[in-house]
Amino acid sequence: MKKRTIWISFLLVLVTLLTSCAGLVQKLPAPTTPRGLESRVEMVMESIKSYRIDMKMEYVAFVGSTRMSGKMTGIVIEDQGKDGQGYYAYTDMTNNTSADGMSIRVRNVEAYHEGYAYSWYSEGAGARKLYSKMSEREYRKYIENTSPVDLGLEDCENVAMEQTEQGYLLTYSGYSAEATKQFSLSMGFSADMFLNRFEDMIMTLEVDKDYRPVKMTLEMVFKQTSNYYMPKMLMSMEFSEFDAVERITKTIDPDDYFEIEDLGLLKELQDMVDGKLDAKELHFETTAKQKVKLLSQSQSITSTAKGSFANDKKIGFTFEADVDTGDGSGEEHVTYRDGKRKEGTDGHVRTEDMSEAEARAYIMDLINDPSLGYNAKRVSKIEKTDTGYLVTMITSGHGYIGQVINATGASYTSGEHTVELVFEKGKIVAINSEFSGKGNVSGGYGQSATLYFDGSWKVAFTD
Repeated sequence: MKKRTIWISFLLVLVTLLTSCAGLVQKLPAPTTPRGLESRVEMVMESIKSYRIDMKMEYVAFVGSTRMSGKMTGIVIEDQGKDGQGYYAYTDMTNNTSADGMSIRVRNVEAYHEGYAYSWYSEGAGARKLYSKMSEREYRKYIENTSPVDLGLEDCENVAMEQTEQGYLLTYSGYSAEATKQFSLSMGFSADMFLNRFEDMIMTLEVDKDYRPVKMTLEMVFKQTSNYYMPKMLMSMEFSEFDAVERITKTIDPDDYFEIEDLGLLKELQDMVDGKLDAKELHFETTAKQKVKLLSQSQSITSTAKGSFANDKKIGFTFEADVDTGDGSGEEHVTYRDGKRKEGTDGHVRTEDMSEAEARAYIMDLINDPSLGYNAKRVSKIEKTDTGYLVTMITSGHGYIGQVINATGASYTSGEHTVELVFEKGKIVAINSEFSGKGNVSGGYGQSATLYFDGSWKVAFTD
């Protein structure tokens, strides 16, 4: 069948509402084809100045013997403003995930109200609330840079339309692997993890008699393999409050937020760090140190990595590195080229298949570990320095510091984490992370002691 490009993104976070005459829509003859119905809905949406979307997502996945599950709920509101009210936008997403008996709750609020942009991110007990003065135009650009990328629901081969008592029902299926990859990336999943197990995405769209979207559902279908399997991923979103939204402001009180000069800077820095992987060729040297101390006993470990990676138009992504994990096994030489990873020294070389996505993720963990390096979502404070920026990150019992402390049998009580981004000639040349934490160890007869954990993670780049 002829391939089609889906006309609307599932998340609709980036919908841009234009102004047109909705009255013309009702005078047109009833649509007889899916494309005709899509066009009619587009025309109506262009005339609507405000709307609300209630979203839900539920999934279950198995990675090896580990079972993971998650439930996400959220709302999206956009209002162009009227009667003296300015532009308003509000997104509030809560995601509860669990794996191997551990669970974590993450909440993210992004909003724009009365000339200010707000960003609230909480992870377990750790949270940060930031806001900046912005124009509407600046906020739209900021959201473009921070929202999930276009899901790429492209190349849909099967589209069906039927009339219902409420209006119409559109059903889409037969998506390409590339569409699935883009969707997975936008949702924060590893595209490579599930790409080869993907079978299809099935999307439905209910439309009322006024050609307004009522409900959209999405089901992702995977085939089972020995290592990865996602038997369930369901999403839905319901549309309401067209041209009559109720603005939510109780969660965006400026008195509860820390003001920074430019909220958009956080994502710009993240793009610069992540963009390192796209360099034509880059050399790096990483050193990580960690120490745990309880009373008079202490244990420390140091790991290192030194190497380079490159992007070549003909052979693709390659890397070469000498890695010492600090576990006493010594340094090993690791390379990647043409879909093969080789690891070992002294004639004992192990070879295994590795996709480019996995190879790039491996290097990213060495140059900007998401738990120890710079992570825009976890920034609670940012300061300009003579050499770049000093960033304070949120910490919690669910983060890396808390996990290390809790793994010793202690109970996490507090933590600190700062990241220094060093610049030269407009480029990041070093990322220096310092972190520490405390935990409580309970003993018999009401006695207790404090466990201390501290460390550093530093990486330097050269062309």
